[in-house]
Amino acid sequence: MEINMLSLASSADFSYVNTGDLLADAIEIIDSAQKFAHGAVNYSLVMRNWLLGKRITEEELHGGKAEYGAQVIKQLSKDLKQTYGPAICGGWRSQMR
Repeated sequence: MEINMLSLASSADFSYVNTGDLLADAIEIIDSAQKFAHGAVNYSLVMRNWLLGKRITEEELHGGKAEYGAQVIKQLSKDLKQTYGPAICGGWRSQMR
């Protein structure tokens, strides 16, 4: 099965112009791909953190007490570390407050 790689990304995402200079063209392709990848990762992390915060807030509101909310975050952090390792909770837990 053949995949047209140019159809997978819009022209706004990647730059490619055949300038006749292979090195310059390769650098432009790599730089464009890296810029696109960084943006995609940043977007994914923002959405992940926002959705986690939203879900935790919903859980805290369900419990109705500050002590309950603190316990929810503590338990969730512990459970996520078991599933994903300690790096998953690197900074978001302290940023939730």
